[in-house]
Amino acid sequence: MVPSRVLYQMGNYDILINGVKVEVKVADTVEAVNQAIGQFHSLYRVLGLDYQKVVSVDPKSSYDLLVLCGGDNGFCLVINLHFMQNCIPDSLRQVLRDGDNCIVHSSPLPAAYNNLLKDYNAAIKSIDAGEFAARVLNKPNFKGSNLSQIAREVGVSYEDLKGLSKGTGEIRVEQEYLRVLTAEQVKKAVIQAYTCYKIGVKLLYTR
Repeated sequence: MVPSRVLYQMGNYDILINGVKVEVKVADTVEAVNQAIGQFHSLYRVLGLDYQKVVSVDPKSSYDLLVLCGGDNGFCLVINLHFMQNCIPDSLRQVLRDGDNCIVHSSPLPAAYNNLLKDYNAAIKSIDAGEFAARVLNKPNFKGSNLSQIAREVGVSYEDLKGLSKGTGEIRVEQEYLRVLTAEQVKKAVIQAYTCYKIGVKLLYTR
């Protein structure tokens, strides 16, 4: 049995995105999520959200990640739903359902994401980054644009990783031990949610 305090020290990454160090926590226990959730308390009431699928050589071993980015410096929380038996902790549910938070996502979000939140009474109102930019800037042509186009138009740097700007992508892994991701795999997992967070902050606070 590994103590909770030791478990929390696992799954920590410092990822460089456009030259900026971004703190990432990969959580696969309720306790880890509960301890990390305080990072989202911020003057910036914006969260970037994404839903990624980790695909292994064995399709039966594939699993989903729920990604949230927010806080003062774009802290990213990657929640491994598979190893948590698709459980949504109460602390996370409260953040997702907080009406003061503006939750910006990239599109499309899969049906599995909405079904999961519905099953755990955590349904939220999030907005697609393109629609958000269109409504804030009064530029209807933004709706339906991909994330790289939106980022460029609003002045946010975007690092595209193997076409992820085209929509929610897949993270392909080849290692046998799937519970631990490499730094590059984690970067692919968070890049879109982080960019959505930056777009939200730019549009609401710093433009």
